[in-house]
Amino acid sequence: MRIISLLFLCLAFSFALDLQVRKDLLNGYQVDLPSGWGAKMDSYGLVLSDGYSFVLIRGSSKRDKKELIETLVKEARLLSRGGQIRAAYKDTKNSTILYMEGLQYPYAFLEPNMQMYMYNVSVPQDYRTLHYLLSSNKVWLLVSVYMPSGVSDSMKEDLKKVLSTITFLPASQRLPWRYQQITDPYNGMLAVKIPVPQGFSIKGGVIDQGTKRWFVYRLDSQKGSISVDLIDINTQGVGGNAMTVLTIDGSSSRQPQPICFRSEEDPVYFALSIDKAVSGKNWNIKYIKDLPESALSKQIEEGTKPPPMPSGRLVSIKKYFLAESDDGALWLGAIRLSGSEYFQGGIVSSYGCFYNMTLRSIKAKKENMDYMLAVNGGVESLTRVNPEWSLHTLKVFTERNRRINQMVREMLKDSQEFNSWMSKSWANVLSDQTYVRDPSTGEVFRLYKNSWETGEFWREPVFQDVILGGVREGSKLQELLQMEGWKKLEESIGGFK
Repeated sequence: MRIISLLFLCLAFSFALDLQVRKDLLNGYQVDLPSGWGAKMDSYGLVLSDGYSFVLIRGSSKRDKKELIETLVKEARLLSRGGQIRAAYKDTKNSTILYMEGLQYPYAFLEPNMQMYMYNVSVPQDYRTLHYLLSSNKVWLLVSVYMPSGVSDSMKEDLKKVLSTITFLPASQRLPWRYQQITDPYNGMLAVKIPVPQGFSIKGGVIDQGTKRWFVYRLDSQKGSISVDLIDINTQGVGGNAMTVLTIDGSSSRQPQPICFRSEEDPVYFALSIDKAVSGKNWNIKYIKDLPESALSKQIEEGTKPPPMPSGRLVSIKKYFLAESDDGALWLGAIRLSGSEYFQGGIVSSYGCFYNMTLRSIKAKKENMDYMLAVNGGVESLTRVNPEWSLHTLKVFTERNRRINQMVREMLKDSQEFNSWMSKSWANVLSDQTYVRDPSTGEVFRLYKNSWETGEFWREPVFQDVILGGVREGSKLQELLQMEGWKKLEESIGGFK
């Protein structure tokens, strides 16, 4: 569960909402993405993918077509088994088509923070690619399609949809931006670079929260805001008593009531209640939907899922929602929650609810929401997490959870032993029996004793075959037994370990 929590952080920066058209004002494009597809801009170019099929769009200043084709062939050999590929090309009226087979899965097109979770994920290893080389006076536009052999009809339809709807925005519609670096104050490492569009201000930093160390931020402008928040909920209850600690972006507070979610919609309403406590706004839910995911993301999550809990269950909730406030503002939010819940029965029952939630929000007036969505598309695409820092946080995360898991195991063991002791104690009280132990020999005896009696047990010192009960503290009998060398026995109605 803890590893999944960190994985959610790495995935949390893609809204991937099922909103049909994806517009990015920072990178200057618009595309109709199929459900489960995402887009990002990296050093290779613009990558659109569902984790199995990839569309790569980039430019090249090479003027010689032969030299450009040689570069693409060399690139393909790096993605192949031992450099063995098969290639063919064809010139058309306005372009050149280059086809190649024998490639492997293009791991390089994944985010570095996704790559470290691919160690036990099975993906196709026989790929082919189509490169479309479109020329102009000064540059080449390269549109490359990478797909596994035996591609399904639905995957072909998704690729066709992406290729037929991608358009580039004119320069007048693009929004200038700059990078803001966020440094980890605990070790001085560069943690992440956040793109800050023109007209926006940023507040953010790395926080140490629970077992994880990650970053949060907020981008503000006159037209709206974009934010990422981390919320942890730890509820523990014993009998009729419960304690809840709520932590938001590193700040913790005790809550008067236990917080345990009973439905998948509850985290959304909880997020709205937190905002109301801070801003005073009343939010009305317009809809709550499942957060679309790529098949690869689901496969990674399944591969990192821990074994079932003996006395509880793992929780995974992924939702997005739209809410409207009384003053006409809109809130589009995405929630990724992982956690666990347990219940330990017995004479004294115990329970716990532990949740790690990442909340990404876009807030704006109705007339500005489309603009803010287009800005958010660029912010998501251009956010750069330092892989070295991410691996360092994973190391810290793993060590902390090792200690916590050990502590939890000891707590559960103690709880089970306590309930066993209580059950045995009540059984002995009701049957007028108790346990006594000779401290000098370690022998344990189960003896008859009325539950209302308060006297002690003493043992004869020579033959040790006589045990006398009902000896009151400070009585003449006690003094006489002490003078004769009798031994006082230890007593426990629940027995001894």
